[in-house]
Amino acid sequence: MKVNVVVAGTSSPGGIKTVIESFEKYGFYKCCNYMFLCTHMDRRGMSNFFLYFRQLIKFIFKLFSGVDIIHVHCSMRGSFYRKSILVLLSKLFKVKIIFHLHGSEFKDFYNNSNVFFKKYISFIFNQCSVVFVLSESWMDFVSGFSNANIVILNNSVDTVIEYTNTEIIDKSILNYNKLLFLGALGKRKGIFDLLDVCWKLNENGYIYTLLIGGNGDIDAVNKYICMHELNNVKFIGWVDSEKKKDLLFNSGQLLLPSYNEGLPMVILEAMSYGCNVVSTTVGGIPEVIVNGINGYLIEPGDKKDLYNIIKKNLDSFDPKICVNAINTQQSCYSTDLYFKRLDKIYISLDKRFHK
Repeated sequence: MKVNVVVAGTSSPGGIKTVIESFEKYGFYKCCNYMFLCTHMDRRGMSNFFLYFRQLIKFIFKLFSGVDIIHVHCSMRGSFYRKSILVLLSKLFKVKIIFHLHGSEFKDFYNNSNVFFKKYISFIFNQCSVVFVLSESWMDFVSGFSNANIVILNNSVDTVIEYTNTEIIDKSILNYNKLLFLGALGKRKGIFDLLDVCWKLNENGYIYTLLIGGNGDIDAVNKYICMHELNNVKFIGWVDSEKKKDLLFNSGQLLLPSYNEGLPMVILEAMSYGCNVVSTTVGGIPEVIVNGINGYLIEPGDKKDLYNIIKKNLDSFDPKICVNAINTQQSCYSTDLYFKRLDKIYISLDKRFHK
């Protein structure tokens, strides 16, 4: 008899959707009775409420027909509260619960909650069979309020291209001044810090291009570009998976000066293409990027340091960083390693899994 697995998460563009799609692309659930429960989409107003209500009813009917494992992908705020109801219902029906925490701002969400909601968050985590976090720093944080079985499950990406070291060096030198930002447009991802730095680079005569892909505060980004006459900076809209591959292949540096993160998929994707990643010391990023070895790290909000690193890369690009980036991704963050580990965890919850 096959295992009945429900996966709950968002269909909105972003890291969580990318992770869920990677499960489906890899065929991880092909031996199960699998159902995806879409609890959120990229919509406004009450439409998401009605979507969630419909999906909740659908899930309740599914519980009565039989669910063995539910895997909830969660971030913070509304995402947490939506998933918490699924957790409570699953516990009532004695379903094995995997709580997959992606939330970049979950620390702020928890720390800013009142005593009652902190206890509620702790209670929900403690109902789960296993809690996945993205890094050691996130494990330390969650273990501070929960006694759940917490497991580090780093994000992973496909090893897309088998480069020789010479090919990596040639590619990186060719694209050294082609800069790329991919992510939600707003303060959290540091896009306005990056634009401030670009303005300064332009004033000092540096030659480069920056492409910005994402959603969020589009009007503010375009207004800044226009007001400061950043003619070498272009907003290109939301980027689908095929366009992303093309951009990463033809970029030398990925810039992500975030204030809060879990473990961004785009950093691992950029490393797999041999990009020089410049990011910040938040979330699980410092456990992947070793400053000056396979990328560069700054403190969030340190625009002076961000400027100096980009300037350094434009003045004297070091292709060895790109070689080390690909080697790191292939040896530690490949999908094969990821799903082998995940398979063992699922089997520990239900021995029928993948049999």
